Amino acid sequence: VFAEIKSRVKETDESVPTLKDGWWYATRTVEGAQYAIHCRGRSRDDATTFTLLDENVEADGHEFFALGAFDVSPDGNLLLWSSDTDGGEHFTIRVRDLRTGGDIDDVVVDDGCRLTGVTSVALERLAGVINAGLAAELLGICEETFARTLKYLKERSQFGKLIGSYQALQHRAAHWFVEVQLARTIVQEALLALDRARDAEGYRQADMLCSMAKAKLAQVAELSTNEAIQMHGGIGMTDAFDIGLYIKRARVLEQAYGDQHHHLDRLAALEGY
Repeated sequence: VFAEIKSRVKETDESVPTLKDGWWYATRTVEGAQYAIHCRGRSRDDATTFTLLDENVEADGHEFFALGAFDVSPDGNLLLWSSDTDGGEHFTIRVRDLRTGGDIDDVVVDDGCRLTGVTSVALERLAGVINAGLAAELLGICEETFARTLKYLKERSQFGKLIGSYQALQHRAAHWFVEVQLARTIVQEALLALDRARDAEGYRQADMLCSMAKAKLAQVAELSTNEAIQMHGGIGMTDAFDIGLYIKRARVLEQAYGDQHHHLDRLAALEGY
């Protein structure tokens, strides 16, 4: 089967060239090589003339290789690229001088570019505000999915009875309701803490509550969307209902600016553990 699939794949191929800042960029693959070769040229027909990065060369000697960032500077002289060589999703960032073809060994960041002092503190506080906002949006998803599912339980009949009359679903809905109430409380506390913060201790408390809110809401949003799908059944994922929309949105928000595990670890660190 593998041989048949392989025989139908065109191993030596080129992508459609794209124009950026006066250069035409394209990728090509070569028969027998596992990875892409990134190229550019001055015209569409010559887009594969100059090789910028050969993933096969970079992957040599590694059991795993994945390309992350790949961005050329506006003047066309520098390439910022990153790679993961162990599958741990930790990418090493490098800068390549396209005029020489070699990576720059000592990329120095000037002290004036470092985020320290007041700027660093301001960004940390901004992150807290963002996470509180994300937690509030997740709370909205939890409340809306619960309300829609509760309505569905009161309307949907199966075997001549409303499915909401079954004790198993009643217990699950009751547990869900309690979790949403707890989630609303922690979001309110985080927002109030942000409003009240006036000194270092106030901001520390607000920061802790914002991480606590994001961690809790990520948990409750996962519970809410999963229960909504389970209680609606397959129809919950169709366009006839918006449950599928909510679950996709919730999964993105749960990961944004740190998932629940990140914020639990952060909360522990702020408490000195």
